[in-house]
Amino acid sequence: MAALVIGLSALTACSARPSAGESSAPPSTTPGPQAITAESVVAAFAKQGLDTSGASDTTRADCGADVGCTQAVTTKDVVVRSFPTSGRAEIYANPLNLFQRFTLTLTFTPSVSPSQRQAYQAVAARAAD
Repeated sequence: MAALVIGLSALTACSARPSAGESSAPPSTTPGPQAITAESVVAAFAKQGLDTSGASDTTRADCGADVGCTQAVTTKDVVVRSFPTSGRAEIYANPLNLFQRFTLTLTFTPSVSPSQRQAYQAVAARAAD
């Protein structure tokens, strides 16, 4: 019986230690994709030379309960919305066939060309990563 108790104690002690490749450190609290805001994406657009004329915070008008976003910034070409979770962003974006990356969506005006859309999407994707 004593051997069984010692064996179980040793087994339990081993399982409490992290295995190779694991860390016993607490999860990181550094900002990641969840920290992206519509405002920071529009700032990234401007930094890359994309048109951000008319940029204004439209959170109050564009983030009602039916949409569920936490922030919206509208320019003459695009509405950038950030959501509390990527799942919520996906629920909003999929039926409308919008660009979505993590917690971020882009809605383009009809005057934006396909090449301009690609440029905005590339910058947004880099900003969200």
